[in-house]
Amino acid sequence: MSEHGSLGGPKVLLLDLADGETTTLRGVDLVLDPAKMLGVDEQHLGQIRATLRGPDGTELASESVDVEILASSQWKSQPGQLGMEMLAAHVQPNAAAIAPLLLEASDLFGARTGRTALDGCQSDSPERVDAMAAAVYDAMRARDIRYAEPPARFPPECPGGRTPCST
Repeated sequence: MSEHGSLGGPKVLLLDLADGETTTLRGVDLVLDPAKMLGVDEQHLGQIRATLRGPDGTELASESVDVEILASSQWKSQPGQLGMEMLAAHVQPNAAAIAPLLLEASDLFGARTGRTALDGCQSDSPERVDAMAAAVYDAMRARDIRYAEPPARFPPECPGGRTPCST
């Protein structure tokens, strides 16, 4: 649950519990709604709640845990290498602004190297790949593309007063 409502439906597990025995549930497999998660545009706090009910529906126990909900542009993964691999998920090569930017980068690249093909990793040398990256960077600079400040609410204050939140 978050300030934007539930980000996934309830998960119902039916269990036969032995009297006086301790039971630990592992791997509950909570499922989040992808459309709702993609609609999260700002980091905020949420909560996961669990309720144990008896056969007649009466509440026997409940617990809640605060969680940090990240905007889709902030999704991260552990271990670190997996997070780096997921970086490509945030690249939108079909965005309307990319084609003219790459055309400008190709022109810059051609003026510097004599070849305009932005062939990336299919290139014949690491130096050529570096020169392509430099041409894209310079084309971005020429368009005055720069870092944007995050919203005033970013990052939110976390439980225990930690700012920014960290896991």
